[in-house]
Amino acid sequence: MSLAWQLQLLSPLDELHRQSAHRDTRDKVLQAIYTLLLASGAALHAGWHACLRVLERVATGGAEHAPLIALAFKSVQLVASDFLHALSPRALRRYIAVAGAYGRQADALNVALTAVGVQWAVADHLAAMQQQQPPPPHAALSQPRAAPETPPAHARLSLIHI
Repeated sequence: MSLAWQLQLLSPLDELHRQSAHRDTRDKVLQAIYTLLLASGAALHAGWHACLRVLERVATGGAEHAPLIALAFKSVQLVASDFLHALSPRALRRYIAVAGAYGRQADALNVALTAVGVQWAVADHLAAMQQQQPPPPHAALSQPRAAPETPPAHARLSLIHI
């Protein structure tokens, strides 16, 4: 899937979701994103940002988007289970913010609780990524030095009075 094609497909979906006042239209956009992720999520590159914008808009949209939270969260879960490896570092940072927004849902308790599991999947993914990367040769030089040991407060006060 070419980058230009991804943008040509997903940018109008993002715009349609943003501008539509009709719940059915926003619902169909979320269904289209879910279907697209199922079919081609591993091949997305430039399209991640448009998808994540829509998913974030639902999570942070308040009462207007509340009926769509469960449907949008299906895509968030799908990304966590199948496509974390396909996200660029920038998209992964955005995805973490999006998943966190679903974890803060007050009206959709099941979604909020399930989002904690999504965050665990992200943490596991990040830990696996860190273990796969060898430390750079200059890593020993970049380690912070241990701070000199500071005496306890009562010892500092007694030193002041001497």
